[in-house]
Amino acid sequence: MFYWRVTMFWSRGRGYLWKCIAEWREYLVIASSIAFIGSTQLALGSESVRTCNVKVLSPLAPVGMSIESAQLDDAENGACVLTGRVKTRSQGLPDGSARFTLTLPRDWSHRFVFWGVGGYGGDLSPAVTESDLHTALQRGYATGITDTGHKAPTTKLVDASFALKKAGLPDRAAKADYYFRATHDVTVALKEFTKAYYGMSIRYSYFDGCSNGGRQAMVEAEQYPDDYDGVIAGDPALDLRLELSDIRVHKAYLSHPDSRLWGRDLTLVDNYVLKQCDELDGVKDGVIQDAGACHPDLAALICRGGQTTGCLTAGQVNTLLAFTSPTLNEKGQEIYPGFPLGYYMQTRAQQWQFGTDDLPTPPTGQPWPEDTGPYEYQFDDQTLKYIVLQNPEADFMAYPFGDSQTANSAVLKDYDDAVQEGDARDPRRLLPFLHRNGKLIMFHGYADTSISPFGSIAFYRELLAAGKQDSLAPQSNVALFMVPGMGHCAGGATPTIFDTLSALQDWTERGVFPHQIIAVSENAPEYSMPLCPYPQMAKLTGNSPHRSNDWTCTIAPKR
Repeated sequence: MFYWRVTMFWSRGRGYLWKCIAEWREYLVIASSIAFIGSTQLALGSESVRTCNVKVLSPLAPVGMSIESAQLDDAENGACVLTGRVKTRSQGLPDGSARFTLTLPRDWSHRFVFWGVGGYGGDLSPAVTESDLHTALQRGYATGITDTGHKAPTTKLVDASFALKKAGLPDRAAKADYYFRATHDVTVALKEFTKAYYGMSIRYSYFDGCSNGGRQAMVEAEQYPDDYDGVIAGDPALDLRLELSDIRVHKAYLSHPDSRLWGRDLTLVDNYVLKQCDELDGVKDGVIQDAGACHPDLAALICRGGQTTGCLTAGQVNTLLAFTSPTLNEKGQEIYPGFPLGYYMQTRAQQWQFGTDDLPTPPTGQPWPEDTGPYEYQFDDQTLKYIVLQNPEADFMAYPFGDSQTANSAVLKDYDDAVQEGDARDPRRLLPFLHRNGKLIMFHGYADTSISPFGSIAFYRELLAAGKQDSLAPQSNVALFMVPGMGHCAGGATPTIFDTLSALQDWTERGVFPHQIIAVSENAPEYSMPLCPYPQMAKLTGNSPHRSNDWTCTIAPKR
């Protein structure tokens, strides 16, 4: 689950006296122009009387919303940037409170987009692609975001302590806010305020997020189908059982000596996989278009006959198999898919799953020290301690699920019960959103080592089946784009820079289905390639694999 931080810079004000004079003058201008709607609602109306002032704007806030700061931001083309809080209510839970940032552009296009946040939330940093942030800025979107109801400590990369008041006593309000409630309640409040600020309606509203932000996107569409016209869910944490899959991997190398994969080992694997699978799509270009078709024999990498270099130990291959094979229930049914092979060094697999070379491996059978180890280990440890077991002193290695491929039914039930509020893995819940003609763009890095891309493919296939039973054709409203060689939400060895917000806008507002989305390379902008709606994949039909015009989207061969 990705933990994305974007530093936000605020332009600072004038001297105190001049600030007071300016605010009073603005207030007099506004007071002569505002209009009452009913008995309480205010509207700012024309652009000439809009202001960016806490005192003047506070009366526009709906019940439960408070504005704490208002600043004109030159970095946002002179937009009015508000921060504050929204009181979260209902769902049969105690009240909570969630922080927000709302950016109101000077030249508004009647569009609103809400950004998702990464990891366990707790901050106001968008977990979205840089391209989508740029599109929203250039096209005059009003934008909103919430911290999901708690503030993350700055001293820890991953923290889920907000979900527990004390051992055995969950904070039900904080947990619900993170999983679903804060996103919805802040959405409603910010949309209402935006309409009041401009004195005009919002024509189109969108949600855009990656990783946990992708999970937020799916939960919004599934639980609150009327909130948004279109949704972007990148590398979404649809199925929170992903932590169980991670636990298998970490216990595989923590429980057995000589089983951890180091940088040199992952480089060996990358080279072997690329050699075996690069040309499966018909062209040798360093790109594995269909990671699901890549199944090299990993046993060929095991050291034999006294070999000590250029090979893996049997324990390391077992760790790799734990990572790439599905997790099953006691009936042999898949409960979480495995991960793809390849591009591990380019997609930071060490940071996510196996630990960087500067981190010494704990003694055999011992967990990583507190707040250390790979990112996914830290997520797993925090999830077990504060959400599943509700015990901050719980021992990761003592959790009754090891490196076996099969999850005990009792363990699985307890785990599911603890995380079900935030889960989005049932595609049937999405059908009401599709019935109202909502549009959904999903994308997933085909080399993601944090959240398995095969989970998004399985969800899409199950959605098609569920829609057929409900007299729907989901492919008319849902498009999934698999991004070859891309890691978690960004980065990798292939073109990974692309704009999904423009594609969603054109689809929602003009009915233009995204038959392809062009991706460019971060390091070589002249290198481009089309991303194709699943089950299509890019096929080289021209001369250059580095020009998007030389590729065509076509149905991948069955395997």
